Amino acid sequence: MYLFTSEVVAPGHPDKVADIIADSIVDKLIIGDSKSRVASEVFVAGRHIVIGGEVTSNTKVTTEDYKQIVHDALVNIGYDGNPYFSTQECLHPEDAEVKVLLNAQSPDINQGVDQEDGETGAGDQGIMFGYADSETTNYMPSAITYARVLMEKVYNYAKANPHELGVDIKTQVTMDYVKKDNFENCKPQKIHTIVVSAPCVATMSIESVRALIQNLIDDAELPRELYNKDDCIIHINPTGKYVSHSPLHDSGLTGRKLIVDSFGGYSPIGGGAQSSKDYTKVDRSGLYASRYIAKHIVASGLAKKCVVQLSYAIGVAKPTSVAVDTYGTFTSIDDDALSTFVMENFALTPNWITKKFKLDKPSKDTFLYADVAARGQVGQKDYPWEQLDDLSMFEVLKNQMSRINFDDALALYDMDFFELGKKADDIRSKMHGKKTYFNINRHINPTNICADICKFCAYSATRKNPNQYTMSHEQIMEIVADVHSRGAKEVHIVSAHNPNTGLDWYLEIFKKN
Repeated sequence: MYLFTSEVVAPGHPDKVADIIADSIVDKLIIGDSKSRVASEVFVAGRHIVIGGEVTSNTKVTTEDYKQIVHDALVNIGYDGNPYFSTQECLHPEDAEVKVLLNAQSPDINQGVDQEDGETGAGDQGIMFGYADSETTNYMPSAITYARVLMEKVYNYAKANPHELGVDIKTQVTMDYVKKDNFENCKPQKIHTIVVSAPCVATMSIESVRALIQNLIDDAELPRELYNKDDCIIHINPTGKYVSHSPLHDSGLTGRKLIVDSFGGYSPIGGGAQSSKDYTKVDRSGLYASRYIAKHIVASGLAKKCVVQLSYAIGVAKPTSVAVDTYGTFTSIDDDALSTFVMENFALTPNWITKKFKLDKPSKDTFLYADVAARGQVGQKDYPWEQLDDLSMFEVLKNQMSRINFDDALALYDMDFFELGKKADDIRSKMHGKKTYFNINRHINPTNICADICKFCAYSATRKNPNQYTMSHEQIMEIVADVHSRGAKEVHIVSAHNPNTGLDWYLEIFKKN
């Protein structure tokens, strides 16, 4: 067997609580002032919630406003004063003690970000990785996809049934690929192990909790070809009854769930978190852009899996590097060419990323950063950076590098010249639109002696014909050198069927070149 595991945590997990509060602040500030600069870290421990960091914004937010943001975030998560959990078992929003320690952003950083020419420099240096593969319909790895499916199923049930379950939930899924080759080629074979931990009210027995959650697992619409209840190891609250939960019993900190937020360990991750930061911070926007590119490469059939690395320097708009790695799964275009194509065709500056995904316009109608923090930074079909709206560009690249297959080549012999010309123009139009590309080339006819006398041919000659000729290799190379010096990019060797010049004679031409 060959196993791989990913985990997911619900919005009620203390680390996610910190992320959601931090991004609720980002939403509030950017909605009020789209040019807000935010880096608001959050620490939750017991009843204490500490907000610290740097903010520069024209949105006026008082300490009382920050306390209200925290209160509303807790209620939305599910910590809404649930009477079925006591104030000793679970954090209630009225008990939260909020401390605000926010400063203005350094002007030294700001001068590099907001530039005089209107460009936006990267808000920090750093590296980001975006990943995609063909294991699921949304081009995400299978283990984290199904762990998130299970988390959402149990979490939504918990919010709807607070008399049974709490919202501090964790899920974990192990995929069995059977052998490493299947893993490398994105072919999971089955769900091997499922782990679900969810708090319950004190009056429920562990047997009742396990039966309830088992029913939720079975009803989660996991792929039938991968999930077989009777052939899957399932752990539900493996330590036993779990009642006391929330930040009251486990501290949380912004940015501690980076792998949960991204690709579940299938890919490298960048050096910084997304939550708590505005869109000029490339830890956030760079992840979205690199995921967008990687997803397009896989969705267009250029690779089975792909990771895109971006890097930036603080105050510099263009990325300092772009690298594409398809783990050897590319179909027609190698990683070097893909990396060059991405760098040449996508600006990938903070301004470009912001405008492309409207990162400066969060709203209930588009996306909210707090919602992204709750649901994962990538992999949700409704996010702007998950839209496959540039596939045509990658398909053109794919067509440019693809070669005609043998059967299609034979079919060309059945076409007349006009039909063949139309087909060539159709292909040109599909690849280049209205653009027409010209190439300087030269045909060289090394001999006109031909054993086949075709009625339509005025070119060939017999060996007795006074106009017959056969060039020497040296004469051919002189012509090649001459036309190359005059800008020709191609030389076509077009010859008659001379019985004295076999394949070896022609191969010798290329050897001399």
